[in-house]
Formats: sequence, structure tokens, C-alpha cells
Amino acid sequence: MYQFHVEPYEHQRKAFELSCELDNYALLMEMGTGKSKVIVDTACYLYSKGRINSVIIVAPKGVHSKWISHDIPMNIPPSIEYDSAVWRSGDVKSKTNCENLFRVGNHLRVLAVNIDVFSMPKSEPVSLVKRLLNATDCMLVIDESSRIKNPTAARTKTILKLGDMAKYKRILSGTPITNSVFDIYSQFLFLDSDIFGQSFITFK
Repeated sequence: MYQFHVEPYEHQRKAFELSCELDNYALLMEMGTGKSKVIVDTACYLYSKGRINSVIIVAPKGVHSKWISHDIPMNIPPSIEYDSAVWRSGDVKSKTNCENLFRVGNHLRVLAVNIDVFSMPKSEPVSLVKRLLNATDCMLVIDESSRIKNPTAARTKTILKLGDMAKYKRILSGTPITNSVFDIYSQFLFLDSDIFGQSFITFK
């Protein structure tokens, strides 16, 4: 079994064991329970098995950069070579780091992107995400997945299409339902269209 770099709490271990072998999974754990650690452990496990060589984290602004500055380096084992980058618009160093994710090698690549950029399907960061999905075996993670609760929003539609290109998918949320039960439809559509079907009208 996977050797954790940082020992998980029991609930984190249980979440990891339930989800690590599955293509798609929803971590609907309360805020502060350590969802990000479960994701990093899962990514490292899948990488060690040769199943992925990249992770893309899509998260709210500010939260996305914390993944790279804190969550990844704290939980990833020293034995795993990795490159990481945060997309920041207009930042030359950030752009260089993102391009470095495409260097040849057997290392793990980690990219974090602000979820708001997906409202513009033809934007530079969305193109970057597409390139990485095409070039690698990827686990695509949507942090605070209630941000894609509106199935008609451009952001949601873009992310759903990108999800079809990922080998593994995860959604994270402590509050998947913020207004009504209909909020969960597109979040689970991202994971697998067989869960609730492909028609929002039929689901309603």
C-alpha cells in the first residue's frame, strides 16, 4: 500500500482508500477536514503506479496558488520528482514555469489555475490546460466544485469539455448544494454523465 509522506488522520485515510483506485470521485468533506491532502496522496499514488504524470488543480483565485505553495510541497514524498506552476496572467515568470511543465521526463507535473479564467474558453490559460491534458495522463481536480453548479454558464461548459480529456477526475466541496438540490447536477456531470444523465431538464 502507499507510504504516506505525512500520516493522514483516520478520516483522510478512509477517503484515500475509498477513492484512490477509482477514475472519478467526489470528496464532499467539510471545510478544514483536509481534502487537499487526500488529493495529493491520491496523485502521488497514481503517479507511483504509472497511471498519471500530471495534475491540474482548478480552484478559486488565491486558493489555487496555495495548492502550489503549501499543499503540494507539504504532502508530496521527497522521492517524487515534480515540477509545479501557477498560472498568473501577465506574469512572465509564471508563464515560463507553466511552459516548463512540458519538458521531457518521467516527473510529475502540477498546474494550478484560477477557475474564473474558464469563463473565456479561448483564453491563454484554457489553451494551456488543453495542451497539458493532450500531452499527459492527467488527474483534473475541481476545488470548490459548487463554482460549476450552473450548467448553462460558460465556465461550466468549458470545464465539462476539458473533463472529457482527463484520465482521472475529482471534485472537492464542503458545500456542494448552496441553493437547491439542482446545484449538484453539473458537478456530477463533470465526473460521469452516467450518474444523472446528460439532460438537466430530465434531471429536474
